[in-house]
Amino acid sequence: MAFNPLEQTGIPVDEQFRNWSELNVTPFESTFLLAGSVDLMTQELVMLDAVLLAEAKDHANWSCLAGMVDDLPAGDVRDAFLAAVDEVEVQEDEHLRWAQDMRCRMISLQATSGPTSSMG
Repeated sequence: MAFNPLEQTGIPVDEQFRNWSELNVTPFESTFLLAGSVDLMTQELVMLDAVLLAEAKDHANWSCLAGMVDDLPAGDVRDAFLAAVDEVEVQEDEHLRWAQDMRCRMISLQATSGPTSSMG
């Protein structure tokens, strides 16, 4: 029997092992809460880490969808999934690569420059 995502009911958010209300956003919130006490480069790097994490998750999700396409029965649903994956997966590769490259550039800049002034 093939997997059909339209037949799945999912798990209600409040019953999931990990939901948005449990997400630890403290490291990212601290960037804004501590404005003026952390140098600008560190604040930028923390925000870039958040972007990298989001892009890595997006990339993983689209890779998962790509893997599911083969399990779908032939028809409109499979065709729609395949079209979406074909269009978006290339974009997600670019987004992840951009975030990785920017992080490397930021770390290199941080290592080769003196302290930067703080915001605030």
